[in-house]
Amino acid sequence: MFGWVAGAQTAQDRTVFEAASVKPAAPRPTGLAMLSEKKGGPGTPSPGQVNFTNMPLRDLVLDAYGMKAFQLQAPRWLEEQRYDVSAKLAPGTTREQYRTMLQQLLTERFQIASHAETREMAAYALTVPKGGPKLRVSTTDEGAAAAEDTVSALRLDARGFPRLAPGVTEGTRMIMLNGRVKMTFGHQPVSSLLEVLTSACGRPVFDQTGLTTKYDFTLEFTPDSVRAAGGPPPAEGVPAAALAEDSGPTVYSAVLDQLGLKLEARKMPVEVLIIDRIEKAPTGN
Repeated sequence: MFGWVAGAQTAQDRTVFEAASVKPAAPRPTGLAMLSEKKGGPGTPSPGQVNFTNMPLRDLVLDAYGMKAFQLQAPRWLEEQRYDVSAKLAPGTTREQYRTMLQQLLTERFQIASHAETREMAAYALTVPKGGPKLRVSTTDEGAAAAEDTVSALRLDARGFPRLAPGVTEGTRMIMLNGRVKMTFGHQPVSSLLEVLTSACGRPVFDQTGLTTKYDFTLEFTPDSVRAAGGPPPAEGVPAAALAEDSGPTVYSAVLDQLGLKLEARKMPVEVLIIDRIEKAPTGN
């Protein structure tokens, strides 16, 4: 039975959690997908408590070091082994202190040993070409609530997407229909694009636009994986007339035509975390 273990934390010590529990996640029922979830922590409504449910060990490592998947070199089983983690944080713990605490927890419970290297990788630089960006500067105050839900299954636009509700200008939303991805960004910086672009391009994407303003914008494209498969069948309930004759824009053309930005292929230095040793079974509970 895994239980709570208190850390040797003093009022000045912000390197360990006040208490933490680590245990293997419950086995996944055959044929049933189980989602991973993280709740709480610095910057959330529950800053004094963080809970991971069914979380791959790889994602715990990435969260601890503030890195993306392409920056981690580790055994493949880290993606398969899942854990439930609960930890208590002292009031006022910062994001940086939280990461130090999570790193320390991984060291204590999984005996992790690692080192960092800088390697040159094939990547993309997100830049501003001649003509400038096609982005609308947001006038919404940060934290403003959306006027209504962005998704309505009863209201489809000419391309078969649910219509986006007017007035929605906060946060990021994604819809995928008939193989096409449509994302809306409200009151967001250009850097909010990097994760989705990295996933769509299959390479790390770095922001070199120099743009720091927050914008409202929409990005619609067809992933390369859908193109390679010859396109998906029409979704049930979507009239044939609503489907475009072509397969839709690539992510590269969409970024240029819709946002006025450009993805440039380059070799770039990337910081990589190398896992030298790590155990499957957590200890110290």
